[in-house]
Amino acid sequence: MVTPQDPLISAFDEEMLNIYRRALSEAHYNAARFLSMLHEHRGLATARLLIHPSSVSEGYTAPWERKRSILQSKP
Repeated sequence: MVTPQDPLISAFDEEMLNIYRRALSEAHYNAARFLSMLHEHRGLATARLLIHPSSVSEGYTAPWERKRSILQSKP
């Protein structure tokens, strides 16, 4: 059973927060809604919500428009 204190969950939370930080520093995109979701739901629940959206999110289109991808490896 996975608990909120599980080290993998904590590491995933941190990596999700790093996505926000990279979007801000590298693409100059303030993903405020994404950050809010992380604070409200934490990383895993946020990822689950974003995987099955009812419509395309600005969080996906904004990086694409800036020739960036949230899946790109770190420089």
